[in-house]
Amino acid sequence: MVTRVSTRHDHGTMCHRMTVFVHLLSILVTFALGSGCSCRHQSGSAAESDPVLDQVMRVYVSLLRMPPYRPPADEANFKKILAESGDSILRRAGVRTVDELLVSPRDSQPFVIAYGKEAPALLDKGIVAHERTGVAGRRLVAYSLGYVRAVDEATFGSLLQGP
Repeated sequence: MVTRVSTRHDHGTMCHRMTVFVHLLSILVTFALGSGCSCRHQSGSAAESDPVLDQVMRVYVSLLRMPPYRPPADEANFKKILAESGDSILRRAGVRTVDELLVSPRDSQPFVIAYGKEAPALLDKGIVAHERTGVAGRRLVAYSLGYVRAVDEATFGSLLQGP
């Protein structure tokens, strides 16, 4: 009697592992390419830039650029992705935890991030995240094109209004 040993792996598990691998690889490539580039399309001073929102934007944009080409479903999903991305993101942002990464050090409020079904409202305007209140009449806005810019309240209002 011959016993057959199956070497076949569960297809679903393999697909999940491959998807996680592709996500992580894409995030690493995004950071590798972006870390050498200090060009920011930002009006205002360097004091208005924010490494925290910059790192949030980089991970978010990397999700839009790889299958399944969609934003995180919700905050819990995004936190999981950020945690799986490794400590280098936290170090670049100058924070210790994923929870700190999602809060603006300027206004101490959680960032407004485009999640799930509500995401198109911001993404259609090219925005992936922004400060909730900002500082001194200016808010940092992270764009899907891969940059962060400080804008005044009038500009911010017109960005949300759209055409």
